[in-house]
Amino acid sequence: WGERVIAISRAVERHLTDDWGLSPERVAYVPHGVERLCGDAESAAGRARARQDLHLHPATVLVGTLGRLSPVKGYHVLVEAMAAPRDLPVQWALIGDCAEAARLDRRIAELGLAPRVRRIPGIPNHHDILHAFDIFCAPSLQEGLGLSVLDAMARGTAVVASRVGGLPDLIQDGETGRLVPPGDPVALAAGIRELALDAAGRSRMGNAARRFVEREFTLGRMI
Repeated sequence: WGERVIAISRAVERHLTDDWGLSPERVAYVPHGVERLCGDAESAAGRARARQDLHLHPATVLVGTLGRLSPVKGYHVLVEAMAAPRDLPVQWALIGDCAEAARLDRRIAELGLAPRVRRIPGIPNHHDILHAFDIFCAPSLQEGLGLSVLDAMARGTAVVASRVGGLPDLIQDGETGRLVPPGDPVALAAGIRELALDAAGRSRMGNAARRFVEREFTLGRMI
């Protein structure tokens, strides 16, 4: 294990000491530093470009996620949650690829969701496309920290995420986003619905999320 081990979240720190038996003196908590922090002007310009690239109407609420589509990330839970609020005026985005992608695509088709879901394989222009989201979802079943969540928060995006691993280190429920039980599509759908119907609350949480990242997760602090 070496002389010291870095933990990127308090949850990882507890995992190393409680489950792996490392002495606390050997574990150092070093929060991840976000590479790019965006000001208001850059965020607004980035949002306009990203939504134009996706051919989204300015008023469309885009909800979804971006990342490695593996089972541990819980994207199958998000797909089931998409089927619940059919009356919501939202578009969904599922961006990424992995072995799970084909199964997710089949389920999207079975649920009749394909016309409302943007499926983009791979992660093109990662930092740019995040600007397009109004609500970012992280339905993980396990998570060390959640780097895509950090990147979304740095752009002023409200997040709905599972209460697992390092995600509660990032999200104060009701302040910088919403936390829901893992593996629960009904609770996930309810969290999404709340933010989708409350533009003012969504903006307030997104702005609070960006301020939190600027305060706690800078490259300077990590170094």
